[in-house]
Amino acid sequence: MRGDGFVLPGTKRLPGVFAALGLMFLAMIGRVAAPFLGEGTAFLAALAGIKTGKSGLNALVSFYYYAFFMLLPMGIYLYRHRGAGEYIRFKPLSGRHAVYAVLCGAAGVIFASVISVFWTDFIYALGLKPGQGGFTASSAPELALLIFMSAVAPALCEELLCRGMLLAAYEDRGTVNAVMISAAWFACLHASVEGLPAEFIGGLGLGLITVFTSSVFAGIIYHTVHNSVILILNYTASSAASAAKEAATEAAAQTAQSGASAYPSLIMLGLASGLTLYLLLRRLYRSGGDRALLPPGSKAKRDVFETVVLVCVLTLGAIFYLLDILDMTVLAS
Repeated sequence: MRGDGFVLPGTKRLPGVFAALGLMFLAMIGRVAAPFLGEGTAFLAALAGIKTGKSGLNALVSFYYYAFFMLLPMGIYLYRHRGAGEYIRFKPLSGRHAVYAVLCGAAGVIFASVISVFWTDFIYALGLKPGQGGFTASSAPELALLIFMSAVAPALCEELLCRGMLLAAYEDRGTVNAVMISAAWFACLHASVEGLPAEFIGGLGLGLITVFTSSVFAGIIYHTVHNSVILILNYTASSAASAAKEAATEAAAQTAQSGASAYPSLIMLGLASGLTLYLLLRRLYRSGGDRALLPPGSKAKRDVFETVVLVCVLTLGAIFYLLDILDMTVLAS
């Protein structure tokens, strides 16, 4: 492999698609196994007279999921394949690029939020009822814990998997194709119908910033900023809501009558944030030049084991999406 990221002819890229999809499969299995491990630990703690509470239970589930089903398997793989770190762009990030990553994360979270508003309205129009969202902190210490477990840890582990392992595994098919495929797997990993468009578009932005900076740490910073902003805004809104219940109830009728009038403002906000994100990414691309993108290579023959694990991951993802749809229809009523 050359220092600029191109793979020389006859050089094997690491990780392979089979290994990357295997890690993806373990991460998806963790979505089911981690809650059982967390609840089991909380039950044993209760027997010992230790109360975990809702925030403690969420922290336990996140710990088991990210530590044992994502970070540990990827760590073992990277330890056994020392050269893979170069391919997954596990490289230092300059201060200038770190600032760009923060700005992209701020613009990206606004853009994704606008998309989510329109998509959620569309879901409601179909007769589906999305859930109430994740756990919201009720105090500053809980917020700090939640940022670590729901912003920093996911950013680190999900970026190493999606923009590290998966993007590198598919990059022989061209960098642009690899970015789109890794974004699709990123959305599949979350298996949320409500979050599908925002997760896919966010995955594209995360992939591009990782490629343009040649460092997976840029994606980690972008992802951390994105998640942290959402958590902080939810915490702020929750605190304000408890102090302004009557005002919110009074304004509800007005909002119901003029809900559509907010669309033009949202569209303008979405266009502004999307344009800002585009200009930031374009600036990063120009700084990297044409060396940042690999052209599609010769089509490799798909291994039978790769096909098997691909079918397993797709089947598991389809099951999760069906369960999510079921949760918004039968279980929501």
